Amino acid sequence: MRFLAFRCDLQSSKKIAQQNENLEFLFKVALRVWRLKFHFRCTKRMLKFRRNRAGCGELKGEKMQRIFHIKDAICSDERAVKTTFFTTEATCGAVWIVKRGQVVAPHIHPDGDDVWICLSGRGVFYPSKGEEVPICAGDLIISKSGECHGMKNTGDEDFVFASVTAPIPCGYEAI
Repeated sequence: MRFLAFRCDLQSSKKIAQQNENLEFLFKVALRVWRLKFHFRCTKRMLKFRRNRAGCGELKGEKMQRIFHIKDAICSDERAVKTTFFTTEATCGAVWIVKRGQVVAPHIHPDGDDVWICLSGRGVFYPSKGEEVPICAGDLIISKSGECHGMKNTGDEDFVFASVTAPIPCGYEAI
């Protein structure tokens, strides 16, 4: 069990409040993504997201796409592929499609948290180097700043998960 100690001064209180706001936002986004019914099909050719769909909303005077379809995510037979579906000043959302036997290499984000919402498939999660934990559709994985995360598809079908990272840039360090 881990215990965290915080200094009780104004600066650390502000930092804690900002981290709580970021985590609260991540959970709200994760919950919205989870509630959607995802239907996807993956082809060998790369597909691009549809642009200018109905349901777009205004964000600082620019149109922002708000509805995305998993079937529009990019697939590859060679390696796991990340398709970014939105980026704001503070947050990045992506869909990963990991084919059978493919790996998302263990890594950390030194400056940001990463939430994975597992949508389909089975695999193993790497919470630390050399450690494996079984995961499947319906699992929600939270990796705080500096915590190891990665995965391998061990199932017979594509492993698909949505990833929400904040704040950005979060950095990347392979383990």
